[in-house]
Amino acid sequence: NCNRLVSGVQYLGISSISAFLKKAGHDVIFFDTAEYASNKDAESYNCFKDNKSRINLEFKHIKDVEAMPVKRPIELLLIDLKNEILNHRIDVVGFSSFSDDWPFTLFLIRKIRSLLSNVPIIVGGIHATVAPEQVIKHPEVDMICLGEGEEPIVELLNCIDDGDIKLSIKNLWLKHNGKIHRNPMRSLLQFTNDFPIPDWSLYNDIHFYYPFEGELFRRGSISIGRGCPHYCNFCINSYLKHIYAKEKNLMRFKPIDYFIREISYLRNKYKLEFIRFWDESFLALPRMYFSELVRAYKKEIGLPFTIETTAQTLNHENARLLAEMGCLSVSIGVETSNETLRAKILNKPIPNEAYERCFKIATEYGLRKVANFMFFLPHQTIADMWRDVYLCRKWKINHASARFFYPYVGTSLRDYCVKNDLLDLDILKRIEDEESIRQVDDLNNAFVTFQGIVLKANLKDKQEARMILDNFVLFQETSLSRHDELKRLLFTEDNADSDIILRDMERKVYKKRFKEEPIVVC
Repeated sequence: NCNRLVSGVQYLGISSISAFLKKAGHDVIFFDTAEYASNKDAESYNCFKDNKSRINLEFKHIKDVEAMPVKRPIELLLIDLKNEILNHRIDVVGFSSFSDDWPFTLFLIRKIRSLLSNVPIIVGGIHATVAPEQVIKHPEVDMICLGEGEEPIVELLNCIDDGDIKLSIKNLWLKHNGKIHRNPMRSLLQFTNDFPIPDWSLYNDIHFYYPFEGELFRRGSISIGRGCPHYCNFCINSYLKHIYAKEKNLMRFKPIDYFIREISYLRNKYKLEFIRFWDESFLALPRMYFSELVRAYKKEIGLPFTIETTAQTLNHENARLLAEMGCLSVSIGVETSNETLRAKILNKPIPNEAYERCFKIATEYGLRKVANFMFFLPHQTIADMWRDVYLCRKWKINHASARFFYPYVGTSLRDYCVKNDLLDLDILKRIEDEESIRQVDDLNNAFVTFQGIVLKANLKDKQEARMILDNFVLFQETSLSRHDELKRLLFTEDNADSDIILRDMERKVYKKRFKEEPIVVC
């Protein structure tokens, strides 16, 4: 798995594919690059360690810092990967990659090809699905998997065991004698009571421990189903709808009996204390299904959990039921405070009133409120970004997450940006350049780790947007009368007096948010 910036999760697709393969009698070896820390990754993962300049205001500092699992240095990645390969007899090597990580993935593919010249290499995951021609063109790649991989990968491994790879495996593109066989898509998987339980034996503690509200928990990442009822222009779901055009409904849900059996097994085997539901719109569940889920979860599971949902789905009734089930936090994608932009550019026609209403409901039932935003969307202004901060202040958001927008390949918004000449092609090329990683040290490149603004903008706006994003919580929680002072302090470089004032402001904000003094600074 070629992922560098996510920790504390079990991957839904990989876990399921491994379970299918083992059920079919195949052996699986898992190597995860997220277990290694580049410099940029370490800044994020180890944000609970001491740093004498700033205080992390986003999260309550965990009390037992030393209990956090330690990532291995990035310099050991290739050594460990080589040892893993040479210590096993390998029939096929599979890669899973997001678009963010494709240059990194290609770098590792080439390293493995130099060690295993005759072993087939297959690439799956989101990037291979949305950009198949870009991936399959590389001579080191023998085949790719589009869409869901459980059944096609099992079929492929069965063929390898039989000594003859079929060229007609649905969902796969395969090379043979200089020709690429582009096979059609198979039907979507349907959940049944004999569906294999996700295989979490692949993961070490890096994938389980995660902090929440100052405590460290063994957390499991679980989904009730697959698919999303919404087709936002910045999301890949619209592309999946295209490649699965013959399917009537991309939304599928696990039978309640199976789901309870699955989560009970995982809870007991891996000593889970906390659940993160990965479903993109948890409350889009059919009403009768949700009612049965509430009853069964309360009776059989009872672990605290977090969800993601949408503003129009949270109401008094299901908020009450969520609280009774043990839900602690609800994440809502606001994206931007600009209603016109949200509706016309993002294809998310939800008014601000709906968000305000749902956050009030969440407060009434004791649910932690998380609001997600994107900065530098097409046609978004600096004033819009400031309005994001002010709305979070008005709505009393517990945790606001703001990230720079990135136009992912395969999304409608990527096409819109290209058509309207909105992208800074020089910066985009530096991020997406397939040759950008030639050695492990390149993984510390800021462009590789995706921190830039890729839409055209003047330097002043970029600097102000970065200041708002990096200090979102500080502005949200600081009195409006001090915002001008705060801006001046943040734009003052290498000034000891300014640093002291800033640190004091941060300390007061932290104490206001979490009712205690900061115990760990980062």
